[in-house]
Amino acid sequence: MAYTERREREVAAPASDLWAAVHGLGGATGYGSLDRVWRLRAALDRVIGGPGMRGRPAQLSPQDALDFWRVEEVEPPRRLLLRAEMRMPGTARLELVVEPVDARRSRLVQGTRFDPSGLPGHAFWWAELAGHKVVFRRLVEDLVAVAESTP
Repeated sequence: MAYTERREREVAAPASDLWAAVHGLGGATGYGSLDRVWRLRAALDRVIGGPGMRGRPAQLSPQDALDFWRVEEVEPPRRLLLRAEMRMPGTARLELVVEPVDARRSRLVQGTRFDPSGLPGHAFWWAELAGHKVVFRRLVEDLVAVAESTP
């Protein structure tokens, strides 16, 4: 049984500006207003043998490392699918999809999926759920803010 969440947000910016925000995620740019939380989680992961923050390439391609993620698919200017490489009892994915609405508006669709590994995976999901909701909701808000503030 997988746990999934989906968030959608209409953006007062063209799809190209929203894609630039999505594609620019991570590395020196960070993860928005909760970047310190993401970095703390990565540092804790590094302590237990995970990759921690590795930075990012200028252009994302499948199989690239993006901090503690692995790029599984990238379809510019529409879709980015990441798999977490943090140590956890299961597999986590983050999908960000950009949909044009019209010339000046777009929509961001964020999907998260966690495939738990056994009872520890289910316990992990429920233990992290409250923080997960805050962090991923805020990530959407921050990506929208970046896109909407593009001149």
